[in-house]
Amino acid sequence: MLRCKPLLGTFVKVLVVGERAEEELLATSARVFKEIQRTEELMSFHDARSELFRINERAHRESVEISPQTAKAIAFALDLCAKTQGRFELTVGRDSRPASTIAASKTTPAAPANWRDVDLEGTTIRFKRPLRINLGSIVKGYAVDRGFTCLDDGIEAIVDAGGALRMSHWRDESVVIRVPNAMGQKPARVQVPMQNCAVSTMANANIHSRRPVFSRVKRQPIGDHRTVSVFAPNSMLAEALTQTALLDPESGSLFASYGAKCLIVDPETAALNGEPN
Repeated sequence: MLRCKPLLGTFVKVLVVGERAEEELLATSARVFKEIQRTEELMSFHDARSELFRINERAHRESVEISPQTAKAIAFALDLCAKTQGRFELTVGRDSRPASTIAASKTTPAAPANWRDVDLEGTTIRFKRPLRINLGSIVKGYAVDRGFTCLDDGIEAIVDAGGALRMSHWRDESVVIRVPNAMGQKPARVQVPMQNCAVSTMANANIHSRRPVFSRVKRQPIGDHRTVSVFAPNSMLAEALTQTALLDPESGSLFASYGAKCLIVDPETAALNGEPN
């Protein structure tokens, strides 16, 4: 049974199969969608009702108790920040002073806030200074992973969330990677063997939508227009490491430490840049 719903800023497709009645398969897919939506609602950066929004409003003033799900996602993001020495960054700086005060100030501006200013102890979080957390693509990957916690024994599932794909029963099959072309030509399609149970693809060729991948560390768009796919044991890893690969294409040892593989495709030739590593 295949169903589709608008979630996570894209269309999420859920395929569930098994020797069960149609009503049971329908109920399973409904649970998957509900858990994905709940995760999105917890960690939305823009929704004023979300837990993450509440964290960003309060954590620089006081310690905030948060859900285990949000704590897990933030802990993973902090670990990735540490392992990449800040090339991956989950914070967005925020100066709490009025704009008029900032403009009139003659003092040297302080260094921008970063991941080191986030203290997470279990499910308690506190910021050392005013800042905001944006979990970005981690939310999409973690939401897909949470959906898989709703599966019963004997039911297989595939979830496709706009570039993030995970399957419950990994088989050595092929996936087709759609490669946008920077010259405006028809996107190419590259078929490669599936390397793990989850894969995420990101192209910094969002040229036509004027939304290139942005480096929070360098404060500017990334000029690399290649398409990156990361195969990993779960979708949260795949999503986060795909963004990391665009920020730092030479981070092969990092992928290996997470049990992941990276594959890069040149948008001009639709040729693989070596084998997955």
